Amino acid sequence: MQKLPDTEPWQKALIDHWWTQILIDGGLMTVELDRFLTDKDREQYMLTLAKAVLPLSEPPGRRTGELFIDLLEGRVQTDAASPVDYFG
Repeated sequence: MQKLPDTEPWQKALIDHWWTQILIDGGLMTVELDRFLTDKDREQYMLTLAKAVLPLSEPPGRRTGELFIDLLEGRVQTDAASPVDYFG
């Protein structure tokens, strides 16, 4: 998103939030999708972007991208106790 010519305010806020999460690097990242993807247009935008950059990813980032797309498409139904087969 940083490379896009016209970043909307919500996209800029999301970028800033994710950079903060990366810098904290405590082993967990709070992506706060409910805070930023507040309507179907934003959800579709993020899904389209995630699918577009997935082929550019290398392992293990590719697996993270696949799981992110699954989450955005509603295929990940977990709670805090649910195991996720990250390397599966």
